[in-house]
Amino acid sequence: MATSKIKFTVSDGNLFSAIAGADHVSSLVFDVTTTPDGGGAIDVDGEVHQIFSLKQAQDEGIDETYEGGVVEKHISDFFAVNPNGELYVGLADMSTDFTHLSTVQTVAQGRIRQQGVYTKQELFITGTPYTVDHVAAINAIAQADADNNKPYSVILHASVATVNSLDTDYAQIPTAIGASKRVSLTIGQDNSAETKAIQDALPNKASVGAVGALIGAASLANVHESIGWVSKFDISSVITTIALGFGGVVSDIDDNTPYESLDDSQLDTLDEYGYIFPHKYTDFAGTFASSDVTLSSGDYRTLSRNRAADKSRRNVRVSLLPTLQQPLYVNATTGQVSAGTIGQFKSIVHTQLAFMQANGEISGFSITIDPAQDILSTDTFKVSYRLVPVGTNKQIEVELGLATQI
Repeated sequence: MATSKIKFTVSDGNLFSAIAGADHVSSLVFDVTTTPDGGGAIDVDGEVHQIFSLKQAQDEGIDETYEGGVVEKHISDFFAVNPNGELYVGLADMSTDFTHLSTVQTVAQGRIRQQGVYTKQELFITGTPYTVDHVAAINAIAQADADNNKPYSVILHASVATVNSLDTDYAQIPTAIGASKRVSLTIGQDNSAETKAIQDALPNKASVGAVGALIGAASLANVHESIGWVSKFDISSVITTIALGFGGVVSDIDDNTPYESLDDSQLDTLDEYGYIFPHKYTDFAGTFASSDVTLSSGDYRTLSRNRAADKSRRNVRVSLLPTLQQPLYVNATTGQVSAGTIGQFKSIVHTQLAFMQANGEISGFSITIDPAQDILSTDTFKVSYRLVPVGTNKQIEVELGLATQI
């Protein structure tokens, strides 16, 4: 027997630094069938875990053996990109609907600003060209939560490996842009042996995707910043080489359309069709999100515009709540809203928007209150404001020429 001693086991990965505010609060919601501890089928209502580190997730049974390792990988990628993130992990069977998104937001008391969704269900429905599935349903859920003052944006990854159990044909991939301003769609993944092994073990060799890394970037970004900003959001720590995740994967998992197999025009088409994918630039090290587009062609066509607008509505709403059912005075001669009442409400909204402008989250704003509104008949007071968003230079055009003299 050994001599008497006291032995210590030192654990790592337990600490994180809290980030001020809640713009970073995120979720990853997974379409799964079993519980993390292998205890059988997932509960009808699913599960929600609040996670602050990869180690915590592993301690709760979300390790490389659970669901083929795809859940652990995306959580690992999230914390690799943003080590100080606050992450809610939703686990549910979403084969019939994606309402667990709303459940996770409710459990988080409305604090989540961006949700990532991973499902092994196929993204495309067969046709010539294909049609995109799931997006409209998810956007409707997110919009309903926004209407109930719990807004968030969604980045979705559904499997692009197969369509109706056959290898995806690049030529049939359709545009995904429509009217779904609250959803962004991502394809592509790391082309590592680890990712291939996970994909090979999934049903129908479902693609793994990069949603964990992209949600990590969104949680790290200020609300007005594109996750494609090259100088700030390099995700090469988790995506070194890139594949699109489809191709001849049914017969050979190594044939999963390497990024290099697509020419510039094909990548441009995927970008124009509204897909966000891992991207590289010639002569510049790193891996980056190709853009931050949403599936809308309107004013809210980027993730950053939605995040900034959602932040303004949250802040303005909270600042206006104390005024509900307060006395509102009208001019006894004209019947119009009194100047004092207009001034009070303009000041409340101005304070919130001016703070966002000072922080660089918006370029400017205007506030309008109609003094002629009939508050005595309607018991409703209307305030309107407009935001001037922050732009991004997705394209830079440089003219080069030669001259005989300068």
